Amino acid sequence: MITHPYDTNSGIPIRRYDEQGKLICDFVENQEGIFEYHAEKRFIVPPGLLQKVFEFHALIETCEGAPILITGPTGVGKSLFIHMYCEWYKKKKGKYAKINTVNCSHMEKSLARSELFGHVRGAFTGANRDKAGWIKEAEGGVLILEEIGELPPECQAQLLTFIEDGNYHRVGDTEIRHAADISILGATNKKANEMREDFWNRFLNFYIPPLHERRGDVLYYVAVKYPEIIKELHPWETLSLLAYHWPGNVREIDRVIRSIKATKYLRDHNPFKDIELPTLFDISREHSRLSPQEADYLFHDLKRNGFDVEFFEDLLNGYNVGLSTNNISKFFDIPDLYEEYLSHKHVMDFGITGLGSEIEKEKEIAILKEYEDTFKIEIPPICKPFFIAQLGYEIFCLLFFKLPSFNHNCLKIDELCTPGARGFVYDYIPKEYLEKFEKLKKQAFKFLSKIDLSEEEILPPNGSPGSGPSRWDFLLNLAEKYPGNEFLARIFGDILEKQDPAIDIFKMNEKELLKYYYAGLHERYGSSVEEIAMVSGKSTSGTYTILRRQGINIK
Repeated sequence: MITHPYDTNSGIPIRRYDEQGKLICDFVENQEGIFEYHAEKRFIVPPGLLQKVFEFHALIETCEGAPILITGPTGVGKSLFIHMYCEWYKKKKGKYAKINTVNCSHMEKSLARSELFGHVRGAFTGANRDKAGWIKEAEGGVLILEEIGELPPECQAQLLTFIEDGNYHRVGDTEIRHAADISILGATNKKANEMREDFWNRFLNFYIPPLHERRGDVLYYVAVKYPEIIKELHPWETLSLLAYHWPGNVREIDRVIRSIKATKYLRDHNPFKDIELPTLFDISREHSRLSPQEADYLFHDLKRNGFDVEFFEDLLNGYNVGLSTNNISKFFDIPDLYEEYLSHKHVMDFGITGLGSEIEKEKEIAILKEYEDTFKIEIPPICKPFFIAQLGYEIFCLLFFKLPSFNHNCLKIDELCTPGARGFVYDYIPKEYLEKFEKLKKQAFKFLSKIDLSEEEILPPNGSPGSGPSRWDFLLNLAEKYPGNEFLARIFGDILEKQDPAIDIFKMNEKELLKYYYAGLHERYGSSVEEIAMVSGKSTSGTYTILRRQGINIK
């Protein structure tokens, strides 16, 4: 039986997904040989979430009924892990599985306690009968509390008490009741400082990283959910998708692609043939702040300033990305590319997971197939063109002092920079390009800093010390040579301008300097870890760790 027929023109399975990545329709061949819709829903697991899937599986297998809190920004994909938990629980309990799901944001604040714990008749106006409450309903099963952070603080305290000893009482009742064998799974976009500290700490916290920390997943979401759009991408559009920080996460991708689909339809069915229509990626500001035209603006800005844009564009195009809108090549012009993307049989040398596993590909495929069947998810293999495009984006970031995971549109090169760099991308630059690439680095540095490096000066590729000097040390030496340089002041968070005259940062070792740097950021931004993370180019969780290691107190 053919369960996933392919479009004859593109080789794409005829599938459609909702905004959370659920498979909402599929074509299946019935006994008469006619393809009809099949309603089974599946979640997509792009490479950036695969390790999290393994971690979540380990957590639920070993948590022994302890409450779990799934956290992460809005639209990041928390529903995938709720779905995984439900599938795991149903297989564990079989026909006795009992799962109740409540969205706490739908509760009236004044009635939240009643919704959870129930009430007795006459407890308040309108309480004309006894109500059991969700806790009682979920006894012997699982209670999933979506948007649990919306519960009022007093209700959080009462739920915490119940989690501790299983005891509660209904609103308007003094009788202590007990509910046994209830597993609680919560999900929220709130942060620790937005909820009761004791409540937050009682849960096993499972964090889902935002899309800007795993930008390579963007192309997978587009390809799997909207395959007709991925075919249309030009190099400058691909770079724009990777460079954008997607504050709305997966939901924003959905809004953007729907906007693009509407524009594509208008172009294909243009009733006014003599009127020039907008480009495919001319996205309404109502849907997103993504503006791919910024790539072309940057291209011409670089060209006006003497940058070797021809070589730069040629280099980037080798990775399926670029800046110039004059390049009309398509992302999927390579023959048989879809077959490689869609089939587990066509696997890259480093495996379909990209996690560096040493096991044989056949075993790797079998493991993933078992996960797909167990949790009813879909794990697409690593797509070579997507991996190459990510490398092109990394090279762009290396040149313009960006971290690929910045919570920031990296095409805006004059807004946020870092002394760090991911020098591993040098291994993926063709040897015949390396000499020109060194000149390109100096041109990019001059464009950003207005400092013209001599031929003898070499801008180190890495952000931390290794066998030679680091970028950090190199830039500090330049800061001493060019006091008041705006770019260098911005890159070090204005610390150079505000430093105590009695402190000579140029005599500090790297450990001392890092502590001084983060102490300065903490003084400037207070306890806003998100802002410190954005400036330093680290993830929010990574910034928490660094601050604690430096002895900096963050509430």
